[in-house]
Amino acid sequence: MLKHVLIIPDGNRRYANKKDIDIGVVYKFISDDITTKLIKYLIIEKKISEMSFFAISRDNVLQRTKKELNPIFDAQIDAYDNWLRNPALTKHIKFNFIGDLSLLPKNYVNKAKELENKTKNNKNGILNLLVAYDSEWEIFEATKKVSKLKDFSESDLKKNLLIKTPIDLIIRTGGEVRLSGCPIFPSKYAELVFIEKFYPELTSEALDEILKNYNLKNRRFGK
Repeated sequence: MLKHVLIIPDGNRRYANKKDIDIGVVYKFISDDITTKLIKYLIIEKKISEMSFFAISRDNVLQRTKKELNPIFDAQIDAYDNWLRNPALTKHIKFNFIGDLSLLPKNYVNKAKELENKTKNNKNGILNLLVAYDSEWEIFEATKKVSKLKDFSESDLKKNLLIKTPIDLIIRTGGEVRLSGCPIFPSKYAELVFIEKFYPELTSEALDEILKNYNLKNRRFGK
């Protein structure tokens, strides 16, 4: 049974170049339209209990210029504000922001915390937004915590990871075949799907086909 899906939304800048559209307009479109529809489709319509979405990587935040980052931050903050006013989302879905939030602008973090606080008691679905996230950073932070214990096990390390639920399916758009810092431990047995479509071109029909193919899989988990 499909319980946890991770989306890596790649190809936004290439889409903007291809269509000769300002990248800020593309970021706004995907935040307001594509991502919102994706959340509703997977969590509300398909009843998938948990979804993780790679909003922006830690490497992006550390290596891109403010000129490149500001349109992303602005579009995502606007989306979070819209979600806060959307009962279809806030009455059902629990939002978690996962990553090195110390690297993000104060107004971004404030809006993220507002969305988390408003939805913290919801139980009909979980959305993990990976912001300034990287799996090496997450494992390093967890290792620092368990290293303070006199004796620790693998289970102690896993308890200190930010994403604990196993990921069943990883979908990456944009034609690139790599994982780019996505959560390592919970992806141990994840099925991987790489599609040529850029993220702004992702449709519910394409997702439906991916989910149908997933349901045909015989997942053995090492057995």
